[in-house]
Amino acid sequence: MKIRIIKKNRLIKESTNTTTARYRQTQPRATGEITHAPEEIQQSRIEIGLNIDRFLQRPFVTVGEEIMDDDGEMRTITDPKETNLLLYLYRGVDPSGKLMNNEDIAAVNRELKQRVNHFLMGLSQFDKKVLASDIDFIIQSMSEERSSEQTPSHQSSRMLKTAPGHFDDFSFGTRTRSIYKDTRAGKDFMLKKTPELKNIPEQHHFLFSMENLMGRVKSSLGEQSGENVPPLDAVSYDANYRLGDTTQQIETERDRDAQPSEMNFGKAVRNLFLVVYSNPDEWVKYMSPEKQLELYGPYFVMLLLKVKDRLEKAEYPAEFFELEKIADNVPQVFFDKYEQAIESYIMGIEAHGFEERD
Repeated sequence: MKIRIIKKNRLIKESTNTTTARYRQTQPRATGEITHAPEEIQQSRIEIGLNIDRFLQRPFVTVGEEIMDDDGEMRTITDPKETNLLLYLYRGVDPSGKLMNNEDIAAVNRELKQRVNHFLMGLSQFDKKVLASDIDFIIQSMSEERSSEQTPSHQSSRMLKTAPGHFDDFSFGTRTRSIYKDTRAGKDFMLKKTPELKNIPEQHHFLFSMENLMGRVKSSLGEQSGENVPPLDAVSYDANYRLGDTTQQIETERDRDAQPSEMNFGKAVRNLFLVVYSNPDEWVKYMSPEKQLELYGPYFVMLLLKVKDRLEKAEYPAEFFELEKIADNVPQVFFDKYEQAIESYIMGIEAHGFEERD
């Protein structure tokens, strides 16, 4: 049985807890020794990472912004094809809004040049010196992160049919950006790290790579002096650029994770709902779905609240993935009743890259 959701929802509703309005991915990927660059360097790297997300990975004019039309009237953009997303520039859009089949390399190059200019305008002279020192490492890291295969959404197979797809873009500043407040149009879907450019001639694929875009940034920077900037390493890149956090925070998390955790204890004392539906024949074999909802609905709510609490506290939502594993055993009435909450959790989990652990 699939967990079906008919209606769409807008993410987890905000509560009085101030952390509710911002999810944070808490799983640093880089391992190894941690070295702490000076605070000024780290804050500069965090700002550079945010600007990569703001200006390089997104069109400058986006859906929801106002522009002046040919009659001098202001109107709001509602169609992505009116923006400078790379695919629409490359293929072209006819007056009726239909995608054409051009190969307009010049239009793509103009857009990329403009993005690089906006990106560099947002950096201080000090930021540029830091970036000049780091940029070769960044480009190499992007190349190593690039996947040779498309990664399927881990939720789509079991959970909501309408669950968002897997985010296969390069992520920067994920802890600093707020899901609720970052309302600019989504990232340019052509700047992928997976090989999905099936409708683009192979000789033009380089136009749509982040490595190419960062190479343009490097050329525009010129010979900036990176003196007194400590060499960037994998842990610092992961913390400052990808997560938008300090290496001191990553060290704190490592120390915390090395201690006995509530999550380990939770494996022994499981939510009753998970116990029941891990073996429904023993507990509810002859019980109607409605009666099951009546008896075990409160425990299902407790489970959902625990997932919400995990996300608010920036913790891995282990209970959600346990629920996903037994979803076929659970009557559809549970998911229909709490569809909005479930979908909001999936959107948050997908957006920040939490994945099922072995």
